[in-house]
Amino acid sequence: MSKLLEWLSALRSLRVLRRSLADRELEIRALRSNIETQAAQIGQLHRELPEHVQRLRTELSNQMAKLEAATDRMSNGLERAGAEAQALRARLDRVAPRFPPLPNLGSDDSAAWFYAGIEERFRGPRESIVQRLRSYLPFVERLRATAAPVRALDLGCGRGEWIELLRGEAVEATGVDENPVIVNACSGRGLPVVRADAFEHLRAQPDGTFDLITSFHVIEHLPTETAVAWLLEIRRVLRPGGMLILETPNAENLMVGASTFYCDPTHRHPVPAELLRFIVEFARFDVVEILPLQPNEPMLDVASGEDWPPTLRELLGGPRDIGIVATAPVRDA
Repeated sequence: MSKLLEWLSALRSLRVLRRSLADRELEIRALRSNIETQAAQIGQLHRELPEHVQRLRTELSNQMAKLEAATDRMSNGLERAGAEAQALRARLDRVAPRFPPLPNLGSDDSAAWFYAGIEERFRGPRESIVQRLRSYLPFVERLRATAAPVRALDLGCGRGEWIELLRGEAVEATGVDENPVIVNACSGRGLPVVRADAFEHLRAQPDGTFDLITSFHVIEHLPTETAVAWLLEIRRVLRPGGMLILETPNAENLMVGASTFYCDPTHRHPVPAELLRFIVEFARFDVVEILPLQPNEPMLDVASGEDWPPTLRELLGGPRDIGIVATAPVRDA
């Protein structure tokens, strides 16, 4: 009986093994079919690959030819532009004004010479400018009571009339201007003038360095926000109680506002007296006085002879410049 049972058990194991072998055979057939399919695809790709490679080579060759043609056209265009620019420069050289070279300035740098020419043409004779600037000397005298000697800095000093006047009054005055033509001219007269941007020069100065900082006909060249930042930097560089003097064209005089203000093409916009006061006070200066300067005397003579009304007298014969005198607060908020 036990032999029969063993035989039946072995028979069942054999049947399971046969089913397993049948399943493996099916899997092998499926795998073989898959391999044959992939082999066929690989064969097809192998046959088509040279054709694809040749097509890509042809396309790349065409693109390179187009790129070379475009490069040649661009190169030819640049050569023509260079030749035209050279011809134009040659034509300009025949008519352009010639200027003597200065240190750090080429003889063909006409911008600095142009502005120096504007200064010379429209600012007025040096002697008359010195005479006008004497209006500020009483304020300088006030500083002598608290500072000896008075240390002064003139920003945008131009031809240096104010520095020359101050040094004649025993004031330690130096100037800053970024125009090399003007700086060279000042140095030729023995005036201590530095070629620099006024804002950058201020930033390099320690706190409380100067007793007096002045700037004549500069603020109208600045954007308003720059002017405020500039004044804040001036206040830092001034000692507490130090003095600020600014001057600008008075556009409330119609002759100035409609004509002479625009003789300087670098002017941005007029700064009326009330706006000037506001900007200075906004920068936390204490305004001492606003000065109406340079009335149009010939026009006032005509106004008197023809009995003009006061408003018309002021509009046409009133001050052509305005000055403002202010002090840095002794105790800063």
